[in-house]
Amino acid sequence: MVYFLNKIKAVLLKPIVLVGIIIAIVVLIFVFYFNRGTGPIYETVTAKIGSVSEQVSVTGHVKPAEDVKLSFEKSGRIASVNVMVGSYVNSGQILATIDSNDIRAQLAQAEAAIDVQNAQIEGAKINLSGNANALVDKIRDAYSKSDDAISTQVDQFFYNPTSASTDLRFTIADSSLQKDVDALRVSIGQMMSKWSSSLGNLSSNKDLGTYSQTAKSNLNQVKSFTDKASSALNILEASSYPTQTTINGWKANVSAARASIATASSTLIAAEDAWSAAASNLSLRQTELASDVANVDNYKAQLAKTSIVSPISGIVTGVDIKPGEVASSNIPAFHIISSGKFEIEANVPEADITKVKIGSDVNVTLDAYGDEVIFKAKVVAIDPAETIIEGVTTYKVTIQFAENDERVKSGMTANINIKGKVQSNVIVVPQQTIINRDGGKIVKVLKKDNTISEVNVEVGLRGYDGNIAITSGLNDGDKVILFQK
Repeated sequence: MVYFLNKIKAVLLKPIVLVGIIIAIVVLIFVFYFNRGTGPIYETVTAKIGSVSEQVSVTGHVKPAEDVKLSFEKSGRIASVNVMVGSYVNSGQILATIDSNDIRAQLAQAEAAIDVQNAQIEGAKINLSGNANALVDKIRDAYSKSDDAISTQVDQFFYNPTSASTDLRFTIADSSLQKDVDALRVSIGQMMSKWSSSLGNLSSNKDLGTYSQTAKSNLNQVKSFTDKASSALNILEASSYPTQTTINGWKANVSAARASIATASSTLIAAEDAWSAAASNLSLRQTELASDVANVDNYKAQLAKTSIVSPISGIVTGVDIKPGEVASSNIPAFHIISSGKFEIEANVPEADITKVKIGSDVNVTLDAYGDEVIFKAKVVAIDPAETIIEGVTTYKVTIQFAENDERVKSGMTANINIKGKVQSNVIVVPQQTIINRDGGKIVKVLKKDNTISEVNVEVGLRGYDGNIAITSGLNDGDKVILFQK
């Protein structure tokens, strides 16, 4: 036993063995110390208040905002070509013309016809005005003669002629006729009162036709009344009152009244006919003037077709006609591109098109100038119909530069960043922190005591930079777990 203990002591006391034992003990101590209580290691991000924005990035090519090919609208021999390739033209500038002498002559004749017609219309207006004034006078005269015939000539043989209970001063054998005459005097009085009131608004600018028809109707009523009064007098027998002399005087007055009404009717009708004829003549002249104006417009339209006018300001890039040639209609003669405004056409995938709106701000970089030079632009149009490119549904979006810039050239490759919606003042975390579970969304939050809490969250906008807006569930400063080591 002692022998074996001495052997072990001898082995342990050898230097190399002693060193190995010491190293093993140190390693065991290190492992034990640093691994005691150690759990999983997490990488986290801090939830912060910020903004999340959408952005659609596509590429396209610069093209002129306006690019037109122009041609004559009618055939003819070319009289002049006023520009050449490379010329700068303004909107409205005449580029070329074809011979237009015949049309110009026809236009001059049509314009002369208008001058004649205008002069005739002025004469017709003067004539109508004179006849209108004459008709006004005859309408007033008709009332005046009616009033005189009744109040001066006929009312002599009526008691209280202006009251509702008026009646004849005598009795005749025909009682029915006597009642008719009495009733007519009452109705005539009412009619004359209305007629007088209406004439206060009468003038040559009013609807004279209506006034004239009213006057003719009223004259007929007065005529009917005087006819009845005359019939009553014709069967009236003389007595102590009225005597034959009195009756004869009444008859003479009524006869004069009837003659005055007949004259007023005939002169009114003549005045109305003259006024109506003058109005018809003016209307005819105005119709003929409208026809002459249409003639002039037609020749002017034909004359316009003998010129090519630039609809835009820009640079002429193509001229395909020469003076003396016969130009055919609708065959392109000029090609013009706008010199200032340029635009970009880009195809946006279906998945992103809802993020793009007309008026959206756009940042553009051009390959020719690198990523450091940014050009401002806006979306100005979105095609409603899809375009299929290599099996992918896209929509053509037109983007126009905000300012004219001489550095921009047609055909340049453009890198386009279209700005979408922005959600501000929200909690922002990376999208990969979101876990979908049971139809909801959660994030794992590392607490101060190194425990983990699963928090239900509601999300908002997903940003183009990989971040997402948290609208509820997180607080500013929360440590959110990205992944576990």
